[in-house]
Formats: sequence, C-alpha cells, structure tokens
Amino acid sequence: MKFSILVPAYKRQFLAECIESVLGQTYRDLELIIVDDDSPEDLRSVVSNYEADERLSYFRNPHNCGAINVVDNWNICLAHAHGDYCICMGDDDRLKPRCLELYAALIDQYPGLGLYHAWTEIIDEQGRIVDLQEPRPQRESMWSMIWWRWHERKQYIGDFLFDTRRLKAEGGFLKLPMAWGSDDLSAFRAARDGGVANSQEPLFQYRRSSQTISRSGHVAIKLEASIEEEQWYEALLAQENEGADRLSARPPPPSP
Repeated sequence: MKFSILVPAYKRQFLAECIESVLGQTYRDLELIIVDDDSPEDLRSVVSNYEADERLSYFRNPHNCGAINVVDNWNICLAHAHGDYCICMGDDDRLKPRCLELYAALIDQYPGLGLYHAWTEIIDEQGRIVDLQEPRPQRESMWSMIWWRWHERKQYIGDFLFDTRRLKAEGGFLKLPMAWGSDDLSAFRAARDGGVANSQEPLFQYRRSSQTISRSGHVAIKLEASIEEEQWYEALLAQENEGADRLSARPPPPSP
C-alpha cells in the first residue's frame, strides 16, 4: 500500500522538522505533498533542501485560503493524493519514525476500514513531550468516538489516517470555519460504517504552540463553526431515528 502525507503549509519555523519526520519513515512507500498557502514566509527555501527525494511534491496556491478557509487547503492537498491512505498533518507536527510501518500493520490486522488512528504525543515548541492522549481501545465504533470526544478526549486532524478513495468520494474533508470541528466530523463520518482501529503505541506528535490556529481569537467565527457542528450532530441523530422508526414500523413475522 502507498501512503500520501498531506501538509497544508503556511508557517516556516518547524517545517523542516515536519518534512524530515516524513521522509525518514521506516516504511518507504509514500508521497509527501506540501501545498504552500501563498505564505508570506519563504517556505520554498526550506522545501528546496529536500527536493532530491522524488517522493516530495511542492505546490503553491496563487491566492491564500486563509485561516477561516483553511480546510480548503486541506482539500487542495487531497486532490493531489495518489496513495491508498492519507494523513493530513500540520506544518509543525511530526510523525514518529515507525508511524507508517505500524499503520500498515494495523491495516493488515483490520482491513477495509475507512479510518485508523494514531495514539499521539503532544510536544512543545522545543519538541519536548508535554502530554499524551488518553489510551483508546484497539477497535471502537463511531458512537464510542463521539461519546468520548464529548467527554474531553483530545484529538487532532493529524492523528487520523483516512482511506483516500472514500474520503474523496465523500467530497473531502468536511469544511467548517477555521477547521473548528472539521477534524472531528471528518473522522466520525469516515468511521460511521466500520468504526476505527486505534494504534496501541504513540505514532504521531502534535505540536502545541502559540502559532496554532485553534489558539487564535475570532470568537464569533468559532461560534458559527460550533453551530454548524451542532447541526451536523443533529442531522446524524435524525438519520438514526428515522432508521429506528422504519424498523419499528415493520409488521411482525408470521407465526409458525
């Protein structure tokens, strides 16, 4: 199988670390797709240090999608993907060296799912581990994912590995303003039919820094995104209730 690693890029500071963590994977069959969102920082000079590796492809948007429409850049990255599975990670995050190797083993163990998840370490701006996600069962349903997320479970878009074909068929990553909830809803949708398989050792490192979009202001925009997220949950529950109503309306089977 082949993995597509998608990096919607805007910040220069940790980009080299991100690239090196991908190209240094023990599992070699991958492509790294970097889409520069018309950044005012010189990302090209960072990427040029790694262009000898033919697995890397660099693109630059003619216009900036911006923080509010950042999911547009996620989907531009996705449009370039040719791999069977894809990860969309931040330009300051890192894959641990055996991330894709262990993802491949997880897929072999639980084939055919639309979603897989990497247990994640949280790192600071110096790359030091400062926190760890809660442990998760090796298999769980979408409903379990939602329940635990509502009860303060931590997760990020880079935690997840998506079946590329299915994600594209769904129209790509689900867009909310500032990606506020887009990671959650995209993952839940991908897990609806078969659930998710979770790694049992850390594979991914999410960087907590002052530059993270989710730490910015824009309270009104985040409120708008939260309302849209709530509407998505309401539509999901309505679909489930319709299915339950249809089942209860069936006539009982004939007596023997």
